[in-house]
Amino acid sequence: MPGHARGVRRLCLLVDIEGYSKLLHPEQLKVQARLRLLLDGVIRRSGVRPSRCERQQKGDGELVILPSGIDESRVVPRLVTGLRDLLDADRHAHRGGHRIRMRAALDQSVVHLSAEGYVGTAVVGTERVVNSPTLRQALAAHDGDLVVAVSGPLYEDVLRHGWGGLDAADFRQVTVRNPGKGFAATVWTWPAAAPHGPSPASRTVLPGLAAAAGGAAYAAGEFLGAGGFFDPPGDGHGDVRDHGDVRDHGDVRDHVPEHVPEHPDVPAYGQDPAPHGSDAGQQDGGGHDGFFEGL
Repeated sequence: MPGHARGVRRLCLLVDIEGYSKLLHPEQLKVQARLRLLLDGVIRRSGVRPSRCERQQKGDGELVILPSGIDESRVVPRLVTGLRDLLDADRHAHRGGHRIRMRAALDQSVVHLSAEGYVGTAVVGTERVVNSPTLRQALAAHDGDLVVAVSGPLYEDVLRHGWGGLDAADFRQVTVRNPGKGFAATVWTWPAAAPHGPSPASRTVLPGLAAAAGGAAYAAGEFLGAGGFFDPPGDGHGDVRDHGDVRDHGDVRDHVPEHVPEHPDVPAYGQDPAPHGSDAGQQDGGGHDGFFEGL
């Protein structure tokens, strides 16, 4: 068919930072850098390499399209708990800085790569849900830093069955409506428990933040030079200008010092669940350089 854009069923994660537009530009730059690092960690904890995901930056948030062929019973719960744990870690690593509070949505559908980004029911649906009054009110009424909305089919297929140790009783069914957009959907929201100090999982991440990011330099939100997470463009490790683009970007893992602490179950920021250079435990399944592989 002329003009037909081939589609692949993909899992989509969209996150949006509360109150981002109220920040001054220097603080927005710092928050964006923290968000990129945080999402890289969340994706790795799910067992997927960040370089195999499609990413579209949205200023106050980001759309992450996971590779095809992943084990959703493993990845979906780890994305939810990973957001909670690494937001917790980020908050304690940046005392005195802007506290990142986040709305997130998970859904899946056929996704098409387009000239301006991505097209798909889940791409639009996660956007509508994250920006809905329902989710905004849920976060405003919550003491924690995160509210996640999961689509009905994902809840029924994965989370209702307790995969990943998540209790189905902790999810609440709500209806999201946007009459002006002709949008309505039933989703399941997961408000993370209000943190009273670092969670057990995030305690293993905090040392990695300080060591790998250069301590005070990262806490100040600076882009680090050689050996840091955000090496300057043209150094062979990827260009920060490419982030959120369909082009390949550098792997944060390549910038992590060898002394970053490891944990058997919870990789620190910037680390893969599998050893460097190994594919063990990583669910590649596709990526921007193979968006339509297997078709």
